[in-house]
Amino acid sequence: MKKKLNQSFLITSLSVLILLLMVLLGILVFLETRRSANFQEYEISLGQDLLTWGSFDFYSHIDSTPQVTVEYLLPKNFNRAATPIVFYAPFGNAKNALTRPQLYQFAAAKNMLIFTVAFNYDQQRSLPEEQQRTAAESGWFEKIIEIQRIIEEKFALPHSKLFVFGDSAGAVMSQQMSVFLPEDIEAAAWLSASGVKPYSSIKHPPVLAMSTWGDYGWAATKNLVDNERRQGGYALFMTTPPSWAEKGFSCFHHGAHDIGYNMILEFFAGIAEQRQNNTPNPQLWPEKITDVNGTLPVPSAAFKELWFSYPHDAIRQHLSSRENSDKQLQTLSPAVADKIIFYTHPMAWDKELWPTDIMYFLFEHNKYPIVAPPQNSLLNNTWLTEKLNELFTLNGLPDLPITIIIGGDCAQQLPEALMQISPENRQRLNRIVLLNPPVEEVENLLSIPKIEIWSNDKKFSREVRENIFYRSEEGESFGHFYFNVLGDVIDVKP
Repeated sequence: MKKKLNQSFLITSLSVLILLLMVLLGILVFLETRRSANFQEYEISLGQDLLTWGSFDFYSHIDSTPQVTVEYLLPKNFNRAATPIVFYAPFGNAKNALTRPQLYQFAAAKNMLIFTVAFNYDQQRSLPEEQQRTAAESGWFEKIIEIQRIIEEKFALPHSKLFVFGDSAGAVMSQQMSVFLPEDIEAAAWLSASGVKPYSSIKHPPVLAMSTWGDYGWAATKNLVDNERRQGGYALFMTTPPSWAEKGFSCFHHGAHDIGYNMILEFFAGIAEQRQNNTPNPQLWPEKITDVNGTLPVPSAAFKELWFSYPHDAIRQHLSSRENSDKQLQTLSPAVADKIIFYTHPMAWDKELWPTDIMYFLFEHNKYPIVAPPQNSLLNNTWLTEKLNELFTLNGLPDLPITIIIGGDCAQQLPEALMQISPENRQRLNRIVLLNPPVEEVENLLSIPKIEIWSNDKKFSREVRENIFYRSEEGESFGHFYFNVLGDVIDVKP
C-alpha cells in the first residue's frame, strides 16, 4: 500500500512539474513573441486642430534596448483609405517630439499618421557604434517597420511604404534606412546628418537632403546628392539656415530651421498624393525645378513654390564669400520689404554670428538687409565710414527708409562716420540702433539724432530715457537670446 502511495505521489509530482514547465515555457514564448502593450490614447487640441495622441510599449527583443516607448499622432477624423505613415527619427536627446509645431503639422495639416520612438539618449551613446539605433547592424531599422505594422493593424490601415525623416542623429538613421531598406521606404528626408552612406543603386527612394550652413556634415551630404544626380538617381540638396533658438550653443550651425521641416512636409505630402494618383514614378511628377545639378521633377506645385521662395543661389554666393574672406557689403532681396537695414558687428561676435545668419533673419522678416562683414574696428578707424558710403552707392538700392544696427564696439566709429556722409543721405536714416555699445561711450553716442541704445548693462536697468532699452539677456551678444533681441529691435516702429 505504501509503495502504491509513493508511486502515486511521484506521478503527481512529475505531472505538476511538467505542467509548471509548460506554463513557464508558455510564458517565455509569450514574452519572446510579445510585441506591444500598455496602449494609451487621448484626444488633444493643438491650436484649432483636434488630434489623437497615443503611445505604447514596444518590445524589441534587442539585448541593448529591449523596450522603448512609441508615440504617434494622427487626425481625429483621419481618412483610413489615404493616410500616409511617417516615421520621425529623433535627434539624440529629443523629448516630447510630437508636440513640436514643425512635427504635428504632418498630422494636423496633411492627414498623416506620424510616429516616433523615445530612445534613451544616455543609453544609446554608451553603446558601441554598431549597436546604436543609427546603425543598420543594430537591428532597429527592421524594428521600425515592425512598429509600422503594429500601428497599421491597430487602425486597420492598408500596409504601404514608410516615409522617414529626422534631424541630427535621426538624420543619419533616416538616410541609412533608405540605403538598407529601400523596398520598405517611400521617401527619405533629413536635416544635418553627421554621416551618410552611399546608395548601392540609383533605384533608391526619392531623397530630400538638407544641411544647415556651417554643419560638419554639409560637404558629405552635398557630395552624396551630386553623385546620385550624376548617376541618374532622384535626390535634392538644400543648404538651410540655422535654428535661431540654438544661438550660443555648440549646435547653432547644426540645428534645423523651420523651412527645412516645411520642405519635408510638402515633399512627403506631394509624394503621398502622387501615390494616391498611381504615379509613384518621379519621372511622371507634374512639376519641375532647376537647381545646380539640372532639372528635376517635384511632386507638387506647393513644394515647387516653397522651394523657389528660398534664395538658394544668393545663399550659396554669400557662403562662398565668407570662405573667400570677401569684405564687400552683402545683401538679399525679398519680394516685399518695408525698410532697408544696414547691419554690422565686431569680429569678436563672428564666431557665433555669421553675416549670412543676420541676412537671412532680416530677409525672412521682410527687411532688405545690407550686411557689412565684421572687421576689427579698432584696427581700422575709417572702416565704418567706408561701408556707409558704399551703402549709398549700391546699384539698385531700393527707395526705402534706412535703419542702421551696429553691434558692440563698432559703435565707437559712428559719430565720425555719420559726419562723412552727405546731409541728403543722412535724411534717409530713420533709426540708428546700437546693441551693447561700450558703456563709457553711451552718453556721447546719445547726442546722435534718432539713436537708440539696447544694452544689458545693469547700469541701465532702471533707465527711464525713451531711447535707452534695457535687456536682461546676458552676454556680449545677448547669449542664446540674441535673435529675440534683434527681432524686437526690427519690430519697433520708428
